Amino acid sequence: MHAEFVGRSPWQVVMSLSCATLCGVTVLGCGNGGGGGFYAPAQTTAPIRSANSGSVATATSATPQNQAPSVVLDPQDSRRPLNLVHVLSAQLQDDGLPAGALTVTWSQVSGPATAWISDASALELRVGLPEQGDYVFRCEVTDGQLDASAEVTLRGTAIEEVPAFPEVGFLSRTLTGEEQAKAYYETVDPDGSRETLTEFMRTNGFDQGADIEATYFNGGDLGFGRDMSAKINAQTQAWITTNHANLDDTISGDEPIATVTMEITPGANGGKPFTKFFVYDDQGRRVTGADLDGHGVKFVPDLCIGCHGGAAQPVANGVYGNGGDVGARLLPFDAQTFEYLDRDGFRRADQEPALKDMNLAVHASPVVTPRVKELIEGWYGGPTFPRQTQDDAFVPATWQTDAELYLDVYAPSCRTCHSNMEAPLDFASADLFKAYAPQIHKELEARTMPDSRKTFEAFWSSPRPALLLAALPNPTPLNVPLGLPQVAVGVERRVEQDSRAALLDVRIGFAALGDLLMRDPQALMTAAQARVTELGVQRQALIDDGEGRLVQEVDQRIDDLERRSRQLGDWIAQNGLAELQDDQARLLRDWRDLLRRADGRLDRANGNRARQQAQDDLREDMNQLRQDLRGGVRRLERLQTTLHAASAPVRPPER
Repeated sequence: MHAEFVGRSPWQVVMSLSCATLCGVTVLGCGNGGGGGFYAPAQTTAPIRSANSGSVATATSATPQNQAPSVVLDPQDSRRPLNLVHVLSAQLQDDGLPAGALTVTWSQVSGPATAWISDASALELRVGLPEQGDYVFRCEVTDGQLDASAEVTLRGTAIEEVPAFPEVGFLSRTLTGEEQAKAYYETVDPDGSRETLTEFMRTNGFDQGADIEATYFNGGDLGFGRDMSAKINAQTQAWITTNHANLDDTISGDEPIATVTMEITPGANGGKPFTKFFVYDDQGRRVTGADLDGHGVKFVPDLCIGCHGGAAQPVANGVYGNGGDVGARLLPFDAQTFEYLDRDGFRRADQEPALKDMNLAVHASPVVTPRVKELIEGWYGGPTFPRQTQDDAFVPATWQTDAELYLDVYAPSCRTCHSNMEAPLDFASADLFKAYAPQIHKELEARTMPDSRKTFEAFWSSPRPALLLAALPNPTPLNVPLGLPQVAVGVERRVEQDSRAALLDVRIGFAALGDLLMRDPQALMTAAQARVTELGVQRQALIDDGEGRLVQEVDQRIDDLERRSRQLGDWIAQNGLAELQDDQARLLRDWRDLLRRADGRLDRANGNRARQQAQDDLREDMNQLRQDLRGGVRRLERLQTTLHAASAPVRPPER
């Protein structure tokens, strides 16, 4: 698709569609991406009555008269939520005259905004609507002499449902366990000089103060208040990111949730510097993993490389492969995706100088990608960085033909992670991005993108999926089941405005309910068996280390998983999958009712006490709903809870 088809660009493009030069032609655009049918009526000898004699004359070859083509649109009107694309098909009929060629032109007649459309000269049109309301489109067809047209109304409706968050959860495409995380730490920190946050800071010189510091809320990705600091040397760098529930806690330093640190330093045996990750809990103790979205613990370094790039390495004899170098890199700091406090020192304008310094440090790092360097240079006016603030409207030269696709869809939903990847997944140009249309389509149908919860929710709660499919050269409509109430996202946002601590509880509860609605029981039991196998390996390692107390804990986890899996399997064998699906449908109805009540209470609440009461009521209602679960869903819930608990790190005895 060219830029002129998108956004505020012209609405009409004319191209010629070749039709067979037959006596009669029918061209049908079908909803699954094309298809056509042609027919040629048999020639006949028609009797013609003479006007003056009453006799009958026979004409064997009369000169055919051109008849106007006709066009019928399917569907004749379409109503869809903004996050789904509209698909229109033009059904044409023509007699093949004068030259057997028809020209089709789609155009937007009216609407509250300019729609995004695919090939405006194709029989099938994909349309993404950026705003709610009625849009009228006209399809015109001409054979070069005679014309026909038809109009259709498309209505973009409010987004009421979104797809389920992927079962595997946030940043977890390559799940590894605690033993791999321990091997990683032992490989990248063999002398144990970074076992606490204090030791990491001393090892990297933070006890002498940071070189750069910034404070912001990472609203577009993880949803944490962030205290970010860095120490920058010639070829080595160290970064500390302390996450808080909100910006007030970040500024005061109260109640940190966790701290993630990164080093770009040589490996244990010297050599080129590479990126290393360490995660610390709220007490500054190093931990092997974290649960960031209520979908279970993900372990280091997999927790980090989902966005920072790279690939997990195999573990052999307790040693992490490639010396611990997973090929990870630093991410750019995209100021427009952050949120700030309206308070002196913490507004965006106050934080811009520090964010620029951090971006320049990323640009100078030994592990930066070409796309990240291009992005940072573009933000700040070129390789000498003359701009003092980030240019949010920057578009690379290789994307200029599709600037609106870049700014409206790619930048907020894809750019941060993909700019950090190796070619060709760095999507260096619009053409390269479009060349991946089939794979992008598969990722969207599998709900594996965007690969973080906040970004996922923002993407699917907006018109971006429909706009993206209207822009990609892929004729197949997206087939994604919308199952989760959109109002859940709205309720989360209302809670977030008042209390990040309450939000974490609500988000974990919503994640659990969403899983129960969409879970395939066989997939859940398979995941449980995989964890049992992993725990068996861990158990043997603990026996070898003489950790008898921890062996008992692992044995209990294995027993719990196997028992809950049997209970679910036995129930399905007795009652069938159809009964389980009925239970899931009942749960969805009950949850929608709960969310509507909660949304109304939060909307009407005035004052801190009333909002707190509305949040408490929501959590109580949600807990009651989970207690009232029945049948197969109840057994799903028990196995799911057990699996999450069994995925938590096995902590060593307190010293």
